[in-house]
Amino acid sequence: MSLKSSNIPMLSEVPWKCPKLEMFHLYCNESVEFSSNFFSEMEKLRVLGLTRVWRPLPPSLQLLKNLQTLCLKECWLQEVALVGHLSNLEILSFARSNIRQLPKEIGQLIRLRWLDLSDCAQLKVISPGVISRLERLEDLSLRNVFLKWEAERGGSNASLLELKDLSQLTALEIYIEDANILPSNLFSSKLVRYQIYIGNFWKRRNFWWRKRAKTMAETTLNTLKLKLAPRDELDHGIKTLLKRSEDLSLDGTESVNSFLRQLDVEDFQQLIHLRLRNNVDFTLIIDRKDSFPNLTTLRVEWCHGLEYLTSYSVAKSLMQLTTLQVSWCKGLRAIIGASNEDDHDTGGTCEIAFSRLQHLTLVRLPRLQGFCSGNCIVKLPSSTELGVFDCPIELKISSEGVLLSNPKPEIADDGEKEKDEDVGTSRQEIENFDS
Repeated sequence: MSLKSSNIPMLSEVPWKCPKLEMFHLYCNESVEFSSNFFSEMEKLRVLGLTRVWRPLPPSLQLLKNLQTLCLKECWLQEVALVGHLSNLEILSFARSNIRQLPKEIGQLIRLRWLDLSDCAQLKVISPGVISRLERLEDLSLRNVFLKWEAERGGSNASLLELKDLSQLTALEIYIEDANILPSNLFSSKLVRYQIYIGNFWKRRNFWWRKRAKTMAETTLNTLKLKLAPRDELDHGIKTLLKRSEDLSLDGTESVNSFLRQLDVEDFQQLIHLRLRNNVDFTLIIDRKDSFPNLTTLRVEWCHGLEYLTSYSVAKSLMQLTTLQVSWCKGLRAIIGASNEDDHDTGGTCEIAFSRLQHLTLVRLPRLQGFCSGNCIVKLPSSTELGVFDCPIELKISSEGVLLSNPKPEIADDGEKEKDEDVGTSRQEIENFDS
């Protein structure tokens, strides 16, 4: 049964007698109040969904001993301890609810298989020991929950070490701002689905033009965004996630570059979105053949050591690419250039077609001499959106679909004159672009 509170009498005055009811969903308005015994005669209820409850939960909720699924969505709840008395719960969701603390009583729900705390932006504390007691947990969603995780057990908040006690966990969404407290081998190879952000760069700032933007978007892709402390080593768990990620963002450290040297061509087959920044050594990837057959999005920023972005052979493999964005790479001279692995005869003409490309954006590339070095023809759909900003070249698409690049005479020789203060301002802007 599913109802809207506006379609029924005042809940505070209705003694509900539904002894055979097994499934019930109620969409409330902010003023709804429940009578204290509202659920007292719903003993067979197995699935309960309450949306937009802004008043205290009725004490009779804890009488629902057969309840297996409880979804409290977009609720404003000051106290949720009584939920801990629902000993048969297997699924518990507080999605988008305003709760500030997950109390120790939730740790009593030892049958719980799925705990959904996604988009609980006000959640600041998970009582220590709660997570580790939920040993049957298979799915834990902490998407857009920005906890101050403890490095060790016994603090005032939950510790990342508690995740190691969840031997059945196969799905995880989590944001870890401080990479310095990351325990070794935190992530199990049993993870099948994941969205994991590590490092303080990935958290969005709230600006007036995107107040509704969220750091972690809902996605069905295995996602890893990684910014480690400079001297951190990649353990086996993170290496496994890197190889299995479909949406991968890397912020350059020596440990990341060291790991890239160990990867094989097959390790990139599953990638759909790739973002590299802060001197990730992309040459460790591009000097290989057929690396990215499924890649649709490629963003590269602040990789000053690059002279070219991709080789001919890799560019030819980007058959699915729809978005290409390259920004703030001081040393970049061409987007596509020849590598040692290319079997292309540089005396002839190479043709590369990005038949699905929808967006091509180049920003602040002061040494850029052209889109492609050598005798190379690049073809794009006529509908491709071109954006070139603060670069010494202009791009346009001919009537035959050929990408043409020409120097801008007025700034062609000004690449060396870039001012540090301008770069600093621009950097802050790009760090707040939508990812």
